[in-house]
Parts: sequence; structure tokens; C-alpha cells
Amino acid sequence: MKKLFVTLIAVMLVFGAAAQSKTTTTNTQKQTTTVSSKASTLTTITIQTNASKNCKSCVNRFKENVPFFKGVKDYTFDTATAKLTVTYDTKKTTADQIRKQISDLGYDADKVKANEAARAKLPACCRKESCGK
Repeated sequence: MKKLFVTLIAVMLVFGAAAQSKTTTTNTQKQTTTVSSKASTLTTITIQTNASKNCKSCVNRFKENVPFFKGVKDYTFDTATAKLTVTYDTKKTTADQIRKQISDLGYDADKVKANEAARAKLPACCRKESCGK
């Protein structure tokens, strides 16, 4: 009788551990699917601007504005090339909308020309490419 009782407890422990392992695997798969689903809406673009290379005012203008554009998750500005690389959520914005917002800051964004009124308000150093040299 004692052996039967010990065997029964051992079997219950084995089945309990197997059930716990299956639950953990299922939860992990659900989390992975969710993360994968969210990541699929992010895309990255590189935009050529006419910002003055090595100009702290231009860098600060991007720093103070681009992170707050709707849908933007991350950005970098390469001072050597004046290229802006933006990662954004395609469900919230488009590449053309981002280019338009850069234009509204006073800078060209690829083929989208700078908003003239915004460009006129930029400091003199930001309106020429020789700034910072």
C-alpha cells in the first residue's frame, strides 16, 4: 500500500511539472507573437536634408522637434552628410508626412523643398551649408 501511495505521488508530480512546462511555453509563444506583430509596423527611412553640416542650431532644431512628430520612435542625424534617419510607426504616419514636417522646420527633405516662411526664420548659420566649418 505504501509503495502504491509513493508511486501515485511521483506520477502526479511528473504530470504537474509537464503541465507547468507546457503553460510556460504557451505564454512565451504568445508574447513573441505580440512583439513580432508590433515590430512589423515600424520602418526606417533616410532623408537627405539641406541642414548646415556640423551646425549645433540645426542639430538642436532636429533634437527638439523630430522625436515629437506623430509616430516617430527614433531618429539620428548624421552631421557629416546632413542625413536624417527616422524610425516610425506606419500605422501612425507616412514617410511623406515626415518629409512635410521637416519642410515645415525650414529644411529640404529629399525632394520636398523647405517651407520658405520657416526657412526665413532660421538663424543665418542654418540657411547655409558652410556653418560650423
